[in-house]
Amino acid sequence: IKKIEKSDFNHRFCQVGLKPLDPGLLPEIAGIDQSPAEDAWNGFAEIGFFSKEDLATWLPTTSILFDDEQNVFQKTVAHYCEDSSSTVKDQSTPLMTLGQPGKLFVYWLIRKRAKTPVQEAIDFLQSQLLPVFVSSRETSRVRYHILAEHDNTEPNPPAPHVEHYLAKEQQYQFVLELAFEDKLGMKRLYSETSFQHLVPKMKEYFYAIHPHESGGRYTMVYDGNITLAGLRGATSAQLIKQVGAINQTQDEVVKMMLDYSSPRNP
Repeated sequence: IKKIEKSDFNHRFCQVGLKPLDPGLLPEIAGIDQSPAEDAWNGFAEIGFFSKEDLATWLPTTSILFDDEQNVFQKTVAHYCEDSSSTVKDQSTPLMTLGQPGKLFVYWLIRKRAKTPVQEAIDFLQSQLLPVFVSSRETSRVRYHILAEHDNTEPNPPAPHVEHYLAKEQQYQFVLELAFEDKLGMKRLYSETSFQHLVPKMKEYFYAIHPHESGGRYTMVYDGNITLAGLRGATSAQLIKQVGAINQTQDEVVKMMLDYSSPRNP
């Protein structure tokens, strides 16, 4: 299969809430841990930039964002995905979602086996596992992140009064994002011969696969443009859409919220 890939470092900010870990989202695979874990993620945020220079410009301003984490989180950790966060299939570009996206979004949080070299696990993911999902008619979106090891030497992210330590054995190395029409489509893919062929191979590279379903997916910034959710907040944006309050999206309102003369379209 021809590999179709594009970098996702296009200045985005997306928040994803996760439902509790659900082993039922993945067939039982002998030798792979799929059990609920105390350290399972409750959600995550993606922050992407056009360039390293844009990232360097943003970093000194992070207190505006991270100072608020103490009000909602007990523990947060940060992973860098430099040039290793990519979309390999997307039938709804640009994909911007507000709350429930209308499809089944499944996230595989993957830990490699301790004795498996990172590059071997990456090669298996990219050359064998991803093509199975890309070629299936059941998936509308296939995306992955290769996570750099979390840095425990300093608060990361720099949020005050929030725990940041994450033991090496608790860290994930990969996140796989899959979108299906529904759970029927998901289970159809799992029954496909190409997927079944890979099942016994997975345990050679992966120690754990913890599947979650999206509990809400909010795109705040996409391709450098602030969205309605980013401008007004997720709750207000949902209400504006539900009641059709087009007056709340006019340029005058955008200018007032952003407080500069050349607003980007919500």
